[in-house]
Amino acid sequence: MERGQERCYFVGDWRIKEGREREFEEAWTDFANWTLEQKFADQPLQLYQDMAEPRRYYALWKCGSERSIENGRVKRDTRSS
Repeated sequence: MERGQERCYFVGDWRIKEGREREFEEAWTDFANWTLEQKFADQPLQLYQDMAEPRRYYALWKCGSERSIENGRVKRDTRSS
């Protein structure tokens, strides 16, 4: 990373409604693939399921910068309209 560039991390924590775990995992996979295609992440996104509470999921990934996150929000919002 060049001097002066910031590093951004995204942390996610979700508790899913009972019976909708598979639906969430599929939506997450779509989101993760889109994020990589758009180059809003430096490496593959990982989703973790809590073993003690299977309806809870966590994610952590490195983003290029805060600017890349903002650009992603704008593109994602216009894509879903």
